[in-house]
Amino acid sequence: MILCKYSELRRYAAVLPHLDVALECVAKVCAEGLKEGRREFEGGYLSVQTGRTAPLADGRYETHHRYADVQYMVRGEEETAYLSMEDLAPATEYDAEKDIQFFHSVGAQPTVAHVPAGMCYVVFPEDGHMPCRCVGEAKDYQKIVIKLRMDSPKA
Repeated sequence: MILCKYSELRRYAAVLPHLDVALECVAKVCAEGLKEGRREFEGGYLSVQTGRTAPLADGRYETHHRYADVQYMVRGEEETAYLSMEDLAPATEYDAEKDIQFFHSVGAQPTVAHVPAGMCYVVFPEDGHMPCRCVGEAKDYQKIVIKLRMDSPKA
């Protein structure tokens, strides 16, 4: 997992295939007014999402096999939780069509990161993560979730 300012994301291009194309797409989406929905680009896709955070205790961890997530907080804030795969047990089977599998913790304490506007985080296929959470009061957010196809998928 990587946590950084969005303006610093390019420094991780060596480990994020298709990042340059994705960032061009983000710039275009921002210039067009951040309309919700999905946009395709070579090597992945992105979606603009608006929502309200939910309690950390109510969530499930997720992983993806084919894509790395770059979650860029445009407005508002969230907490995101991270756990290593060794600290997770499957809660569902892997859904290949949606490229997602859900997990629950086997007792380990997660690393929780605060993600305010202007920050982003990257989770790789092996990273258990729980996005869109809050530790205290629920908050509104708008973010861009970028899905970057990884060259070496798990499945």
